[in-house]
Amino acid sequence: MRLHLVMAMAVSITIVGSGLLNQLAMAGPPRDLVLVGNVSSMSQGGSELKPWIVWIDVEKVISGDFAGKTFEFAIHSPARSGLVQGHSYTVRAKWRGGGTR
Repeated sequence: MRLHLVMAMAVSITIVGSGLLNQLAMAGPPRDLVLVGNVSSMSQGGSELKPWIVWIDVEKVISGDFAGKTFEFAIHSPARSGLVQGHSYTVRAKWRGGGTR
């Protein structure tokens, strides 16, 4: 089961050391999400401004409410974002309202 939060959230990829995870967890409104996970796949198919879809296998939720095993979001370019399939990243998603589950 995939949760579709792509349109409801703005996602920024952050590569941080474990010492900064507590700061990230405390940032933003309660509906914001911070999770750690591995990039399982990337493919084209998003919007014109964000044509790539990235799927993250969630390892751990640092803050926010997320019960899924996979998190999906759209980006402009995996290369520009520094994303590599199979690598682990900390993902911070800001709640923008709306969305589907």
